[in-house]
Amino acid sequence: MQIGSDNLVVRQHERYRCDLASKIGISPKDAEAVKLSPSVVESSGMVKVSVHDCSRGGVGIHSAVFIPKRARLTVLITLGNGQPAVKLNVRVMRTTMLDRKPTYYLGTALEDENDRESLESLDRLLNFASTLPQGGADAGAPAPISMNTTGEATGGAAGGKAGPGGA
Repeated sequence: MQIGSDNLVVRQHERYRCDLASKIGISPKDAEAVKLSPSVVESSGMVKVSVHDCSRGGVGIHSAVFIPKRARLTVLITLGNGQPAVKLNVRVMRTTMLDRKPTYYLGTALEDENDRESLESLDRLLNFASTLPQGGADAGAPAPISMNTTGEATGGAAGGKAGPGGA
């Protein structure tokens, strides 16, 4: 990410909205540091989540389970249409609580940006996501989320390509 003249972080990659059934698992590298309750994991050791957006920089995940910043994850993303699942190794860069259900937004980045297999998987994901309807107000998507002067979120989730905020 680049730093703008006003010291704000500026997004480098175009982001695509999606809602893809996925699973996350804690990387073996962090298995001792991050322990998940047996009540939230499947028999495979994975947690059901939804990939909410994706870009060349990483994926945004909606999770009912809190995952700490810096945790390394394996993400399995179901593309549909009979395509094989995409597997990405990522690091959590940002965790934000979205609501009281709870739902957390996990902003992630590829663990190794030079790993050929990860880059090929990410290309498959982006190619698939680019074919999805990107929404907007006329497509029945909720209004964009914006922040008011007190820092509270207003509005609903946006469809379409995401703007400069987030991971």
